[in-house]
Amino acid sequence: MGTSPSPSAVKTRRPLSGFEWGMIGLVLASWVVIGLKVLGDRYGISLSPATWYLVRASGIAMYLLLWFSFVLGLGLATGTPKGERRLTTTMLHGFAMSLAFGFLVLHILSLMADPFVEFGLRQVAVPFAATGAEPWIGFGVIAAWIMVIIAASVGMKSRIGHKAWKALHWLTYPLFVLMLLHGLFAGSDSGTWWGRGMYVITGSVAIGLVVYRTVGGSRRQRAAGNA
Repeated sequence: MGTSPSPSAVKTRRPLSGFEWGMIGLVLASWVVIGLKVLGDRYGISLSPATWYLVRASGIAMYLLLWFSFVLGLGLATGTPKGERRLTTTMLHGFAMSLAFGFLVLHILSLMADPFVEFGLRQVAVPFAATGAEPWIGFGVIAAWIMVIIAASVGMKSRIGHKAWKALHWLTYPLFVLMLLHGLFAGSDSGTWWGRGMYVITGSVAIGLVVYRTVGGSRRQRAAGNA
């Protein structure tokens, strides 16, 4: 009779990291837009309004995921979650940021594929190169580059070290502010009651948590100094 392998001999598959999920999302997003573009060119079909719906949906999804990741990051910085909850929060924080990066790619590719917006590589890569809604579109371009830097730092954490990785994570503060301004003043749905309400509520929650972290951190430092 055969013997069953020992538990140490059985190889368990490592779960995908948030960065790897983000890369999968990036590839899928690219194929969706490229597929639509090829079909449109092949059969002479206009991609609009499908691409414009993708622009709007991906932009909102990206912002909400970025906000969610930002809020979770603030919670981790204050030391609120403990034990297993902290591990789960950390995983969700990275996962949300990685998915936001995937939706960023979909947002950019959809803009470039839309026949009416007329956004080329220069408009999506160079800040303030667009002809309308500036400086708000330029803020979005800068925010996109910051997201690229943060995503790269996650993938290269073992090479650049924890200290450099943590320093680059401070960029999430200007990233969120720029993305909030971009969505609020350049977003197509910011003129609706629900769009404006979404940005006001999420922005207010983020600002409140930043104030809480700043004040709470100062109190903890004073308490440690008096101990």
